[in-house]
Amino acid sequence: MLLFSKPYLVNTDLSYANLSGARLSNINMEGVDFRYATLPQTDFHLSYLVGANFSNANLADAKLTEINMKNANFSGANLTGTVFNSSYLVGVNLNDATLDSAQLRDINMSRANLAGANLHNANLADSNLDNANLCGAIMPNDDISQIGCAAISVR
Repeated sequence: MLLFSKPYLVNTDLSYANLSGARLSNINMEGVDFRYATLPQTDFHLSYLVGANFSNANLADAKLTEINMKNANFSGANLTGTVFNSSYLVGVNLNDATLDSAQLRDINMSRANLAGANLHNANLADSNLDNANLCGAIMPNDDISQIGCAAISVR
């Protein structure tokens, strides 16, 4: 298992990196570039990921709990089975991301972009989706959102 002990990796380029199963917990990773990275089962618990770029990354079954990910980019990412519980995702971009069976309990996703996201079997209990864009998202009950493309208020 790869274990990082450096307390910060701010603005580091980790695009295309293979960090499968790594423990990256309690690290400041603001603005880190994880584009196209291979990160399944990686543990980011208690890390700081504001503005990080995870576009098109594979984070299947990763642990992203109790994390500030404000304005992070997960567009096109594979987040199948990923656990986000008790995290802060305000303004996060999840456009076209796969969140099948993801755990999104007790998180703040206000102003998030979930357009085209797949939330099949996702758990959104006690989460804040105020002013989120759910245009074309596949919701937990397999319905494709018919609410239009304007931001909505949902709680």
